[in-house]
Amino acid sequence: MGLFTKRKRVPRPGFDAQTFDDHANEAIERLITIINGSRAAIINHARERASSVGVAEYGSTSYDKTNSQLGIEVLDELADAVFYEHIVASRMNN
Repeated sequence: MGLFTKRKRVPRPGFDAQTFDDHANEAIERLITIINGSRAAIINHARERASSVGVAEYGSTSYDKTNSQLGIEVLDELADAVFYEHIVASRMNN
């Protein structure tokens, strides 16, 4: 098994799979551009979130997770980012 394990998700009503499929690759490219162009701001925001929201919600439990568990968390967060960014991409193309 690789670093990431897949979890089967059930689509919720209202999810537009076709729009997602049409814009998911563009969303990833947009995220790469955002990351490359905003590294310092992202790092600062991550530090702020880790010391406030992260600690408040999770304490220090993230440090106890295995690399595989952390990999799943990363994949979930990246998937969320792709979802959000596909909406932006679809709006820009309409």
